[in-house]
Formats: sequence, C-alpha cells, structure tokens
Amino acid sequence: MIYNLKIEQEKQDAISKLNTHIENGVVISLSNETKRSIRQNAYFHVIASLYAIEYGNRLEDSKDYFKCECPFVEDNVETSKMTVDEMQSFTDWVVTYCNTIGLNLPSNKEWMANRAAIDKEISKSQKYL
Repeated sequence: MIYNLKIEQEKQDAISKLNTHIENGVVISLSNETKRSIRQNAYFHVIASLYAIEYGNRLEDSKDYFKCECPFVEDNVETSKMTVDEMQSFTDWVVTYCNTIGLNLPSNKEWMANRAAIDKEISKSQKYL
C-alpha cells in the first residue's frame, strides 16, 4: 500500500495500519517513493518537444540526445526510473544547456502559468514529433 504522508487522512491511515502490524508482530518493509512525478515528466516532454520543434528532430531523438549529453545522466537511463531530485537536476540542466545554444525554454513555473498556449503551440507540430 502507498500512502502520501503529506495528506492528513492518508497519514492517519498509515499510522493505523502500522499500529495494527505492530500489535500483530508482523514483519514489514518500508520504502520511500521518490520516483519522478508525472508533472516532472510532462514538463520534460514540453521542453524536449520545444527543442525538437526548433531543431527539426523527433521527440524521442531529442530526449535521447539530452540523456547522452548530460554529464551526470547514465546513457539509456529511462526518465521513469529517475528520482524526483535526479529529474529536477536533469530538467534544470536541459534548460541551462538550451539557453547556452540560444533556445530560451520556459521554466516549469512559466509553463504552468502559460500551459494552454505552450501546449497549443506544441500540438501544431505534433505530427512531426
């Protein structure tokens, strides 16, 4: 069972479940779910799409290019296997890298504020990605 401990009800449910396990003396395993978020993945797809549109690449090729060029990402690693912190560092690197080659990408905050317009622009080129 996965509990988001930032949500009060889920935190209480987790405590109750843990107390039941303690009372029953069972063996349990706890882990910290730190995989990158869906929002992080969506943002990465936006910035990779904007790069692909600008340079005439396919989306998958752009994603692979960034993973190969990034000095701290292992080749062929799937972004779905990255932690929240790894994905944050990776997207920050992609934005910085693109800025150095003259492509100014929106920050995550800018994308969220202008999401409809940015997503509309990307969708115009979707068939080429």
